[in-house]
Amino acid sequence: MAKDNGFNCPFTSLKNVEIKQEKPTKPQQPTADNAKQAQKSRQNDESRAFWQAMAGVTRLNNDKIPHQPTADASKPPKQNVRDERQDQNVIAELSDLVSGQRSFKLATSGEQIEGHLIPIDPQTFAKLKQGRFAIDERLDLHGHDRESARTAVTICLRNAYAMGERCVLIIPGRGLSSAGEPVIKQQLVKWLTHEPLAGMVLAFCSARPAHGGTGAVYVLLKKRAGKNPGGLPD
Repeated sequence: MAKDNGFNCPFTSLKNVEIKQEKPTKPQQPTADNAKQAQKSRQNDESRAFWQAMAGVTRLNNDKIPHQPTADASKPPKQNVRDERQDQNVIAELSDLVSGQRSFKLATSGEQIEGHLIPIDPQTFAKLKQGRFAIDERLDLHGHDRESARTAVTICLRNAYAMGERCVLIIPGRGLSSAGEPVIKQQLVKWLTHEPLAGMVLAFCSARPAHGGTGAVYVLLKKRAGKNPGGLPD
Protein backbone atom coordinates (compact mmCIF):
# COMPACT_ATOMS: atom_id res chain seq x y z
CA MET A 1 0.00 0.00 0.00
CA ALA A 2 1.34 3.40 -1.01
CA LYS A 3 2.57 5.70 1.64
CA ASP A 4 0.28 8.61 2.33
CA ASN A 5 2.24 11.82 2.95
CA GLY A 6 -0.85 13.66 4.06
CA PHE A 7 -0.58 16.41 1.40
CA ASN A 8 -2.15 16.84 -2.02
CA CYS A 9 0.68 17.31 -4.48
CA PRO A 10 -0.79 17.84 -7.94
CA PHE A 11 2.56 18.55 -9.68
CA THR A 12 4.20 15.35 -8.49
CA SER A 13 3.14 13.59 -11.63
CA LEU A 14 4.85 16.26 -13.82
CA LYS A 15 8.28 15.54 -12.44
CA ASN A 16 9.32 13.27 -15.16
CA VAL A 17 7.77 15.32 -18.01
CA GLU A 18 10.43 16.67 -20.37
CA ILE A 19 9.73 20.09 -21.94
CA LYS A 20 11.26 20.65 -25.33
CA GLN A 21 12.01 24.24 -26.37
CA GLU A 22 12.02 25.04 -30.06
CA LYS A 23 14.95 27.01 -31.30
CA PRO A 24 14.00 30.33 -33.01
CA THR A 25 14.25 30.19 -36.77
CA LYS A 26 16.62 32.65 -38.43
CA PRO A 27 15.04 35.15 -40.87
CA GLN A 28 15.48 34.08 -44.40
CA GLN A 29 18.21 36.09 -46.09
CA PRO A 30 17.14 37.55 -49.49
CA THR A 31 18.82 35.97 -52.40
CA ALA A 32 20.42 37.89 -55.27
CA ASP A 33 17.46 37.04 -57.53
CA ASN A 34 14.95 38.36 -54.99
CA ALA A 35 16.89 41.62 -54.64
CA LYS A 36 16.96 42.16 -58.39
CA GLN A 37 13.26 41.44 -58.63
CA ALA A 38 12.46 43.96 -55.84
CA GLN A 39 14.62 46.62 -57.49
CA LYS A 40 12.93 46.08 -60.84
CA SER A 41 9.52 46.35 -59.17
CA ARG A 42 10.48 49.68 -57.58
CA GLN A 43 11.74 51.00 -60.93
CA ASN A 44 8.49 50.03 -62.61
CA ASP A 45 6.50 51.83 -59.88
CA GLU A 46 8.61 54.98 -60.23
CA SER A 47 8.31 54.95 -64.03
CA ARG A 48 4.55 54.49 -63.80
CA ALA A 49 4.25 57.41 -61.34
CA PHE A 50 6.40 59.67 -63.59
CA TRP A 51 4.32 59.09 -66.71
CA GLN A 52 1.10 59.62 -64.75
CA ALA A 53 2.45 62.97 -63.54
CA MET A 54 3.47 64.00 -67.09
CA ALA A 55 0.07 63.22 -68.60
CA GLY A 56 -1.14 66.14 -70.77
CA VAL A 57 2.27 67.82 -70.98
CA THR A 58 3.45 68.76 -74.50
CA ARG A 59 7.09 68.18 -75.19
CA LEU A 60 9.09 71.06 -76.70
CA ASN A 61 11.06 70.46 -79.86
CA ASN A 62 13.84 72.78 -78.67
CA ASP A 63 15.05 72.55 -75.10
CA LYS A 64 17.67 75.30 -75.45
CA ILE A 65 17.04 78.72 -73.86
CA PRO A 66 18.47 81.60 -75.95
CA HIS A 67 20.75 83.93 -74.06
CA GLN A 68 19.22 87.34 -73.41
CA PRO A 69 21.77 90.05 -72.61
CA THR A 70 20.84 91.91 -69.45
CA ALA A 71 20.40 95.68 -69.82
CA ASP A 72 22.68 97.84 -67.75
CA ALA A 73 20.36 100.14 -65.80
CA SER A 74 23.19 102.59 -65.21
CA LYS A 75 23.63 103.26 -68.94
CA PRO A 76 20.84 105.09 -70.85
CA PRO A 77 19.80 103.57 -74.19
CA LYS A 78 21.63 104.93 -77.21
CA GLN A 79 19.73 107.63 -79.07
CA ASN A 80 20.15 109.08 -82.50
CA VAL A 81 21.79 112.53 -82.37
CA ARG A 82 19.05 114.06 -84.50
CA ASP A 83 16.31 112.58 -82.32
CA GLU A 84 18.09 113.81 -79.21
CA ARG A 85 18.23 117.34 -80.62
CA GLN A 86 14.54 117.21 -81.47
CA ASP A 87 13.75 116.03 -77.95
CA GLN A 88 15.72 118.93 -76.50
CA ASN A 89 13.76 121.38 -78.65
CA VAL A 90 10.47 119.86 -77.53
CA ILE A 91 11.52 120.07 -73.88
CA ALA A 92 12.49 123.72 -74.28
CA GLU A 93 9.17 124.47 -75.98
CA LEU A 94 7.20 122.72 -73.24
CA SER A 95 9.19 124.59 -70.61
CA ASP A 96 8.15 127.88 -72.22
CA LEU A 97 4.54 126.78 -72.34
CA VAL A 98 4.48 125.87 -68.66
CA SER A 99 6.36 128.86 -67.33
CA GLY A 100 4.88 131.48 -69.68
CA GLN A 101 8.34 132.90 -70.32
CA ARG A 102 7.89 133.89 -73.93
CA SER A 103 9.47 137.28 -74.57
CA PHE A 104 6.93 140.05 -75.12
CA LYS A 105 7.73 143.73 -75.25
CA LEU A 106 4.98 145.73 -73.55
CA ALA A 107 4.25 149.46 -73.55
CA THR A 108 1.47 151.55 -72.03
CA SER A 109 0.66 155.23 -72.32
CA GLY A 110 -2.42 156.41 -70.50
CA GLU A 111 -5.21 154.11 -71.63
CA GLN A 112 -3.21 152.94 -74.66
CA ILE A 113 -1.73 149.45 -74.44
CA GLU A 114 0.44 147.53 -76.88
CA GLY A 115 2.72 144.53 -76.92
CA HIS A 116 4.42 142.19 -79.36
CA LEU A 117 6.50 139.07 -79.43
CA ILE A 118 10.26 139.54 -79.74
CA PRO A 119 11.26 139.63 -82.55
CA ILE A 120 8.59 140.92 -84.91
CA ASP A 121 8.57 142.53 -88.33
CA PRO A 122 8.19 146.30 -87.62
CA GLN A 123 6.03 146.74 -90.71
CA THR A 124 3.64 144.05 -89.49
CA PHE A 125 3.27 145.71 -86.09
CA ALA A 126 2.80 149.12 -87.69
CA LYS A 127 0.08 147.71 -89.91
CA LEU A 128 -1.71 146.34 -86.83
CA LYS A 129 -1.58 149.67 -84.97
CA GLN A 130 -2.98 151.42 -88.03
CA GLY A 131 -5.97 149.08 -88.06
CA ARG A 132 -5.15 147.81 -91.55
CA PHE A 133 -5.71 144.12 -90.83
CA ALA A 134 -9.14 142.79 -91.67
CA ILE A 135 -11.01 141.89 -88.47
CA ASP A 136 -11.95 138.21 -88.60
CA GLU A 137 -13.63 137.90 -85.17
CA ARG A 138 -15.08 140.22 -82.51
CA LEU A 139 -15.49 139.44 -78.82
CA ASP A 140 -17.33 141.82 -76.48
CA LEU A 141 -16.52 141.22 -72.79
CA HIS A 142 -19.05 143.64 -71.33
CA GLY A 143 -21.06 141.90 -68.62
CA HIS A 144 -18.33 139.31 -67.90
CA ASP A 145 -16.52 138.91 -64.63
CA ARG A 146 -12.81 138.10 -64.65
CA GLU A 147 -13.09 134.30 -64.81
CA SER A 148 -15.82 134.16 -67.45
CA ALA A 149 -13.93 136.79 -69.51
CA ARG A 150 -10.77 134.68 -69.41
CA THR A 151 -12.69 131.62 -70.57
CA ALA A 152 -14.34 133.53 -73.39
CA VAL A 153 -11.02 135.02 -74.59
CA THR A 154 -9.30 131.62 -74.50
CA ILE A 155 -12.03 129.89 -76.49
CA CYS A 156 -12.32 132.72 -79.02
CA LEU A 157 -8.59 132.93 -79.79
CA ARG A 158 -8.12 129.17 -79.92
CA ASN A 159 -10.94 128.80 -82.40
CA ALA A 160 -9.68 131.70 -84.51
CA TYR A 161 -6.15 130.27 -84.57
CA ALA A 162 -7.45 126.82 -85.50
CA MET A 163 -9.38 128.39 -88.40
CA GLY A 164 -6.28 130.24 -89.64
CA GLU A 165 -7.74 133.66 -88.84
CA ARG A 166 -5.29 136.50 -88.09
CA CYS A 167 -6.94 139.49 -86.43
CA VAL A 168 -9.44 139.40 -83.55
CA LEU A 169 -11.00 142.52 -82.00
CA ILE A 170 -11.57 142.08 -78.25
CA ILE A 171 -13.67 144.72 -76.47
CA PRO A 172 -12.91 144.63 -72.72
CA GLY A 173 -14.30 148.14 -72.21
CA ARG A 174 -12.52 151.06 -70.55
CA GLY A 175 -13.49 149.99 -67.05
CA LEU A 176 -15.07 153.35 -66.22
CA SER A 177 -17.63 151.66 -63.97
CA SER A 178 -14.92 149.79 -62.03
CA ALA A 179 -13.44 151.15 -58.83
CA GLY A 180 -9.77 151.84 -59.51
CA GLU A 181 -8.03 150.32 -62.56
CA PRO A 182 -9.97 148.46 -65.29
CA VAL A 183 -9.62 144.87 -64.10
CA ILE A 184 -10.45 142.91 -67.26
CA LYS A 185 -8.40 145.20 -69.50
CA GLN A 186 -5.35 144.67 -67.31
CA GLN A 187 -5.93 140.95 -67.08
CA LEU A 188 -6.26 140.75 -70.87
CA VAL A 189 -2.61 141.79 -71.26
CA LYS A 190 -1.58 139.02 -68.85
CA TRP A 191 -3.69 136.40 -70.62
CA LEU A 192 -2.28 137.30 -74.03
CA THR A 193 1.35 137.06 -72.87
CA HIS A 194 1.07 133.79 -70.91
CA GLU A 195 0.09 130.29 -71.89
CA PRO A 196 -2.08 128.83 -73.18
CA LEU A 197 -2.51 131.89 -75.45
CA ALA A 198 1.08 133.19 -75.70
CA GLY A 199 1.99 130.50 -78.23
CA MET A 200 -0.65 131.83 -80.65
CA VAL A 201 -0.33 135.60 -80.16
CA LEU A 202 2.08 137.68 -82.26
CA ALA A 203 1.04 141.21 -81.19
CA PHE A 204 -1.77 143.31 -79.74
CA CYS A 205 -2.55 146.99 -79.30
CA SER A 206 -5.37 149.41 -78.56
CA ALA A 207 -7.77 149.80 -81.47
CA ARG A 208 -8.33 152.79 -83.68
CA PRO A 209 -11.26 155.10 -82.74
CA ALA A 210 -13.36 153.58 -85.54
CA HIS A 211 -13.12 150.20 -83.85
CA GLY A 212 -13.61 151.28 -80.24
CA GLY A 213 -10.44 153.18 -79.38
CA THR A 214 -8.85 152.41 -76.00
CA GLY A 215 -11.90 150.35 -75.05
CA ALA A 216 -10.96 147.69 -77.65
CA VAL A 217 -7.82 145.73 -78.50
CA TYR A 218 -6.55 144.32 -81.78
CA VAL A 219 -5.03 140.86 -81.31
CA LEU A 220 -2.85 139.59 -84.17
CA LEU A 221 -2.42 135.82 -84.25
CA LYS A 222 0.51 133.96 -85.74
CA LYS A 223 0.29 132.28 -89.11
CA ARG A 224 0.00 128.56 -88.65
CA ALA A 225 2.18 128.01 -91.73
CA GLY A 226 5.33 129.26 -89.92
CA LYS A 227 7.68 132.15 -90.51
CA ASN A 228 8.16 134.68 -93.29
CA PRO A 229 11.17 134.56 -95.67
CA GLY A 230 13.09 137.01 -93.48
CA GLY A 231 13.05 134.58 -90.56
CA LEU A 232 10.89 136.77 -88.29
CA PRO A 233 7.43 135.79 -87.09
CA ASP A 234 4.71 137.51 -89.08
